Amino acid sequence: MQVKAALSLSGPVNVGLSAENDRWYDYQGGVVDWADCDPEHVDHAVLGVGWGTDSSFGDYLLVKNSWGADWGEQGYFRISLSQKYSRKGICGVLTDFTQACVGSKCDV
Repeated sequence: MQVKAALSLSGPVNVGLSAENDRWYDYQGGVVDWADCDPEHVDHAVLGVGWGTDSSFGDYLLVKNSWGADWGEQGYFRISLSQKYSRKGICGVLTDFTQACVGSKCDV
């Protein structure tokens, strides 16, 4: 299942990605679309809460990070859902995601 479909069906998803790149610490806003992020080294868990479309980058995932409201876009970031660098997505964001389900939403 795609991450956007999972969000539509039952809300936020737990997402793993590679946060080893120092660029994460300097992120202040915009859509993350970095080629120098290793999609094979998933080492950080975040919460995908929505998605949107950017005129330059296409579809992106809106993500809540755990680094506090002073980081990024008030504690959130947007990451491209493009697979142009890897089928695993930018920084491995499409590698693995999970979500809790309750009741009939679990039967999909």
